[in-house]
Amino acid sequence: MAELHRVLRPGGTVAVAIWSDQASPEPFATYASILQGLGVVEPYPYAYDTSTVTMSEDDVEGLLVGGSLLDVKVGTVELPLAWPEPSWAAHGILGSSFGPTVAKLSPEERDSVFNSILEDDLSRGGVMSAVLGWATRD
Repeated sequence: MAELHRVLRPGGTVAVAIWSDQASPEPFATYASILQGLGVVEPYPYAYDTSTVTMSEDDVEGLLVGGSLLDVKVGTVELPLAWPEPSWAAHGILGSSFGPTVAKLSPEERDSVFNSILEDDLSRGGVMSAVLGWATRD
């Protein structure tokens, strides 16, 4: 936060967004669950522990206030999670932090990952819950 405060010009605004700890962090949670279920080795420590990528409204507010920022506003929003077609949900994993690991799998293993995602409700869409925070620098 000190670096964020340093580089933000006086009167400048910062906005942050992170998955809410009040809901499953989708699509990340589904990707993690599928990879873990298929026995794919974690690409980094705690990769399958999705609690590490969530925060509460109080956490975000505390971070912004603790960073000496002013006019702090925090709220939670639900956003639709949808793809033009189900295969986009499957291939979306390649754009996540799991992408390099999936790309290194054999073609058969990769197809198994994609097919598992297609069989999951995630491929039909859903909702993601995010905590948003805004603040200004003095």
